[in-house]
Amino acid sequence: MSQPLSASIPPAAVPPARQWSPATRWAIFMGVLVVVIGVGLLASRPAYARFKRYRAAQVAREASRMLAAGDVAGATRLAQTAQKMAPADVDVARATGQVCAKTGEAVGLEAWENVLRSGQATRQDWLDAAGLAIRLGRVDRSGPWLATASKTFPKDPAVLRMVLRHVLRLGDQARAIQYARGILREFPADPEAQFDLGRLLVGSVDPRARGEGQSLLWDLAAGKSGFRERSVELLAAGSDLGRAQDELLVRLIEGRTNAPLSARLLALDVRARIDPSSKSALAERALAMAPAVPTVGEMSTLALWLNRNGSNAEALGLLPMERCRTNPVLMSVRLDAMLALGQTNEIGQIAAETPNPVNAALTATARGIVAMRAGRRAEGEALFRDALKVRPRIPQALFLAARQAESVGLPEVAIEGYQSLIEVPEFALDAGRRLLRLAKPLDDLKLSLDTLRLLNAFMPGEEIVAGERTWMEALFGKESEFAFAALGNLARTRTNQPGWRYGFALATWRRGDAAGGLALVEQPPMDWETMEPRWQAVYVALLGANQQREAARRLAHRIDPNRLKAQERQLIAAWQ
Repeated sequence: MSQPLSASIPPAAVPPARQWSPATRWAIFMGVLVVVIGVGLLASRPAYARFKRYRAAQVAREASRMLAAGDVAGATRLAQTAQKMAPADVDVARATGQVCAKTGEAVGLEAWENVLRSGQATRQDWLDAAGLAIRLGRVDRSGPWLATASKTFPKDPAVLRMVLRHVLRLGDQARAIQYARGILREFPADPEAQFDLGRLLVGSVDPRARGEGQSLLWDLAAGKSGFRERSVELLAAGSDLGRAQDELLVRLIEGRTNAPLSARLLALDVRARIDPSSKSALAERALAMAPAVPTVGEMSTLALWLNRNGSNAEALGLLPMERCRTNPVLMSVRLDAMLALGQTNEIGQIAAETPNPVNAALTATARGIVAMRAGRRAEGEALFRDALKVRPRIPQALFLAARQAESVGLPEVAIEGYQSLIEVPEFALDAGRRLLRLAKPLDDLKLSLDTLRLLNAFMPGEEIVAGERTWMEALFGKESEFAFAALGNLARTRTNQPGWRYGFALATWRRGDAAGGLALVEQPPMDWETMEPRWQAVYVALLGANQQREAARRLAHRIDPNRLKAQERQLIAAWQ
């Protein structure tokens, strides 16, 4: 049988397989692996970035939720974490801005700038951003932001009220009152608009305007709006009410069902004003108000009231070390009471501690006290400033740092601390009065004037603040129309206080009427020996301005220049 043709064809020669050396095979494997990893990284980087932004936004939203729940410390930590993960994300910037709006940190301004530029800003974002800028005195930011917000949300009452805050921060009281009247005309049934106008008018140096303001507040105090309690408290904080009105305020406060502890303590303040001799007995009544199981806030409020009224031992009794040890709010108030009593044993212990987020401000304050007592002023000042910068900002710790800075002779540091408390309701009045006391003797008159303008914006009901501010405005020759009108009202209505007459004379001269200013000064009664040095300086300056040069020179040499501030010395410099 014949074979198929294919069977007769010899098979092709098969070349032998290539043999790779182990080193070559390893090099090829590693090269392929590198390519695969590189491609994977390039593909996964955008996905990872998206995940990171998503996770940061989640953390930021949780920070906002914690802030709304009152957990400022937790919100601050989460916002910082989110900021590190995705600093350019709008939600992250918003959370950072919200936390800073609560704590008063300037870094929040840049965060809000990012939110407002994103095109995703809400009405509340514009309000929070402007509010932080106003709080920090950055009217250069709040002005443009509010101009945009006013166009975007025309006739929105919340935006209009924020504009009012901006005008107040500029220090223009007359314009602020005018603006507040406009808001009330636009929203006549809005109790907040009525409250804002009343709050401003009670701080006027014009008795008619002040009476109008009190009338608006009494109307709210007798009503049922949400501003009833605030109106009562604002009236109670005033000092020019009659006994009958003070007694009515006490009845309004104490007649409330479930009145908060802060309101009941305010009623005790009014009682002390009615009868100063009852002050010691009122401390016992305050202690009796302590709830059976007080919250941290209630303990702090009561102890602060006792400290402010000189009952430091009683405050200390409320704050045992075991309760305060891990709570910076209570520990701050405890240390304040101890230092007022001269008990310094715990200061050294706290100064020796390792700072942590709970005790950082207290540790810096304690170390500042130790350094100042050892004569290391520069170190002490730096430590006190560190205490004011600790985040999150705890008002009680800030107050302790400011009080102790004041007590060891660092007024500029104390002013910085008190300024940061001026918008904290629990501390505003006390901080404001301390600011006034510190600002008046400062030789740095620009700092003094800036402080008085701030006080006048946030404490329009304090006549002494308005008066001191107008004196400083007249001294600097700024806001001359405002100073002239305000000092004129004070001079006419407070005839038993000659200082306002001298201030009015100075403002009159600043407006170009030297003869009119001198005539005001030379009104009887006038006694050189009993005049304050600054009044004497005004008199000398007016004599010189009226060409009575010899008399000006003779009297100028009788004034001790060391008792005058720098700007006051300039009044008599040409005649000494």
